[in-house]
Amino acid sequence: MNCPVLKQLTLVDVSISVDGFHRLLSGCHVLESLCLVQVHAAGCLRVCSPTIRVETQGLGFYMDG
Repeated sequence: MNCPVLKQLTLVDVSISVDGFHRLLSGCHVLESLCLVQVHAAGCLRVCSPTIRVETQGLGFYMDG
């Protein structure tokens, strides 16, 4: 997925693999805000970016670090 001008992304009630999550984010070059609501991941999702603000809501999401 390539979203070169996307600044805000909200995922609601989504099941996603770690690789799928990282592929999604790698196509969002100017992303500033990521909101995860009841996101279920098979593994640990990491967002390592000084420019992306991450918000989480709901159960099923585990954020490490």
